[in-house]
Amino acid sequence: MKIEEILKNKTTTLVDVRSPEEFEEGSMPGAINIPLHTIPARVVEFKAFPTPIVCFCRSGARSYQAVTWLKHQGIESFDGGGIGNLSGLIKN
Repeated sequence: MKIEEILKNKTTTLVDVRSPEEFEEGSMPGAINIPLHTIPARVVEFKAFPTPIVCFCRSGARSYQAVTWLKHQGIESFDGGGIGNLSGLIKN
């Protein structure tokens, strides 16, 4: 499934894995902030989120790490990459 299709799904959960400071500077509408380093401690929370889950960050490096870890936990998740790219996909 393409990320564009996933983003159109009304149950998709957007997770910004950047720091709280970066998140406060601006994020995607409706996104929640769960910094990358806190994800392992919040796995139960992730399992309760509506799926699919799309993680994103500034450049795509942290979101890739987050999705890799979440998938190893059996959590349906997708890498949205960097916020600039994701923003362009949602506007289209």
